[in-house]
Amino acid sequence: MTLNIEQRAQTSKELTANLQLTGLSRAVVESDLGVTPAEFEETITLGPDSSGDAVRRLRSYLDEKLAQAGTDPYPYSVLDD
Repeated sequence: MTLNIEQRAQTSKELTANLQLTGLSRAVVESDLGVTPAEFEETITLGPDSSGDAVRRLRSYLDEKLAQAGTDPYPYSVLDD
């Protein structure tokens, strides 16, 4: 996944919004995904060492949790399906 600075910031905003919509804590998400707090932070902020696979995995996880709760996700403007 190759995104420019603006796209990375926008995607981070969208992931963070969906995390908030789930009502789950970062610690719960980290545990469910089997990642460290540092790995989670790198992924949700789309830091320089984040991987496209990790970002897509986080998006899928958040979307699944929102669907289970019957909540529509904050729309993604950069990430494709």
